[in-house]
Amino acid sequence: FMAANYIRPVCGSNSKILLISPDSAIQLNHSLLAEFRKVGLHQVVHENITFPDNPPDDKLINPVADRAAETSSIDAAIARHQDARVVVIAGISPSGVSLQKLKVYKLLSERRPRLIIIGLSNLTDWCAKMIRDGFFDAVITPDPTRNLPAADKIPDNPVELFAHCFVFITKDNLQRNMRFFKSRK
Repeated sequence: FMAANYIRPVCGSNSKILLISPDSAIQLNHSLLAEFRKVGLHQVVHENITFPDNPPDDKLINPVADRAAETSSIDAAIARHQDARVVVIAGISPSGVSLQKLKVYKLLSERRPRLIIIGLSNLTDWCAKMIRDGFFDAVITPDPTRNLPAADKIPDNPVELFAHCFVFITKDNLQRNMRFFKSRK
């Protein structure tokens, strides 16, 4: 809800929006696509993050290979939709490691889409720098200082629910939200 309301005035209703997320995040994908359409964003394209086939049973899952595959999949989706003004990346590895090697950062600012990252929970100084330098337009992250409300206390208003569970961080409120970022020494 908040992402859709943020995007609409930023790029207008006729701009192409690219949503990149795992196909396993069915509920998240449907919710985001519905909210985009509800606020009048009708040119939304969804691309799935793809991973290599499952390893044989005798092989361990390799997180490094998974993050590399995630990066390649995001890069490929952005390359296929170079006309997208906004790219929303959701449901990726909470560490954000896959974001650090994206090719999109090499583009000139006028050719680079605006990036909105949803669900990143491991906020580091690097993430703060990406927001400050304008590479990330916004990051939506779970609020680690709050607990989910009890089922009977969940607000009906989506803005209130969002405010209770998440933090929406942009360049404008980055300084106020620096407490959510961890330094890597």
